Amino acid sequence: MRRSVLMLTLVLLFGVPLVGHASGTAEPSAQECSQREATFAALGRPSAGSLLLARVNPQQAPAVTQVQPDVYVVRYGDTLSRIAARYNISLRTLMDANQLQNSNLIFIGQRLYIPGVTSVPSVVPALPAPLEAAWIEGEVVQGEAAQIWLKATSGTGVTGRLGEQVVPFYPYCNLLWGLVAFDALSDLPGSYSLTLNVRGADGVIRPASVPLMLRAGSYPASPMMRYPSDRQRLLDDKELVRGENQKLNSIFAALPYSTPRWSGAFRLPLDSYVTNVFGYMGTQNGQRVGYHEGIDYRGRVGTPILAPAAGVVVVAETLTLRGGTIYIDHGGGVVTGYFHQSELLVRVGDTVNMGDMIGRVGATGLVTGPHLHWEMRVNGRWVNPNVLVRRSVP
Repeated sequence: MRRSVLMLTLVLLFGVPLVGHASGTAEPSAQECSQREATFAALGRPSAGSLLLARVNPQQAPAVTQVQPDVYVVRYGDTLSRIAARYNISLRTLMDANQLQNSNLIFIGQRLYIPGVTSVPSVVPALPAPLEAAWIEGEVVQGEAAQIWLKATSGTGVTGRLGEQVVPFYPYCNLLWGLVAFDALSDLPGSYSLTLNVRGADGVIRPASVPLMLRAGSYPASPMMRYPSDRQRLLDDKELVRGENQKLNSIFAALPYSTPRWSGAFRLPLDSYVTNVFGYMGTQNGQRVGYHEGIDYRGRVGTPILAPAAGVVVVAETLTLRGGTIYIDHGGGVVTGYFHQSELLVRVGDTVNMGDMIGRVGATGLVTGPHLHWEMRVNGRWVNPNVLVRRSVP
């Protein structure tokens, strides 16, 4: 199984893009807005998969409760076996749900997701006007991005924040939407609060928040891989790794925010077999120390690589570790990367559309054979690229 350098370095920390112009926006058609409004009128929410997070003046409407998964905080004297027995689940089930490899390695204060168990139902919280309601599209899972819908009065602007993550919201027909992302390793399962800064038509900014419950992702684990000695020397050169990371950091930190340049689902950049999945966890001494931040696709040298969605090329050069590298900014906080290419067919500043050829599969950089490493960043966090392949956004 071939793996890219990113599974092993585990230290790329790109900056979060900043808000900017709206050129290249994928505007919804009148037909799309009509269909969205018809769905909302029939269901009372943006789609059949939308789950209500919060609403304005809940006391004026029938009570709505939602059951959320339970999270246990480890205390002095706890063991995984005792915790599993307390909730009447198997030790293996508890370990798999929390991506644990060693049943003896837990710590006080650690938050453990208890699968199949629910906490006391919580009443849907209230939102201040001009917000009317908030929904989430499906579940929130480690290593994935989730879509948030907001309904608000006309002229409302919203920016969210989850820790250090900035979550911009964009208008779509009579709604607002944004993407919130969670890391596959550092963001632990449990409850989170998305803070919203809501600017009404009167110019006044009002705070609000909506609750999110993060589910554990299911990612395989394996001991860390070592390359042949000539390639391993590249990875062991800490200055080389740091310099290449910093180079990309500076490029991403300078990116302005831009509104989404795509609409709908992404396509795959290469129609081939997957040789390494997203989230493949590396372990050392029973501890998870990092993960594969993208998906690897088998390919012969020279096989065309296609743009999965519209965007603007922000990186197109050959790097020592990543080889022939391209990054595309799709707007909306979404950036995709393509490594180890034998030929780059686009330049920085080029605009691409879905299906455009951007490069060719190669075996450049830190690899053991020809393949494409495809990764996706949402609001500065790695997520499984397949999230936006299997889901139409907005």
